Amino acid sequence: MKKEILVTYEETLSKTVTLTINDEEDIVTQVRQAYQNEQVVLSATDLQNSQFLIDTPTVYDDWVEI
Repeated sequence: MKKEILVTYEETLSKTVTLTINDEEDIVTQVRQAYQNEQVVLSATDLQNSQFLIDTPTVYDDWVEI
């Protein structure tokens, strides 16, 4: 028998970069601001992690990597 289930898919891009920061100011704020100012831009060529989560009354898996 066919039935509908809920499946959540997630893709995560990641990129390691070097930023020049002022060590007298809040680092988290500076890193966030660099991203918001588009100093760091993620694209489809960056490392990608894809995974899915199944959630039904009878099946609950943790995130599964594709």
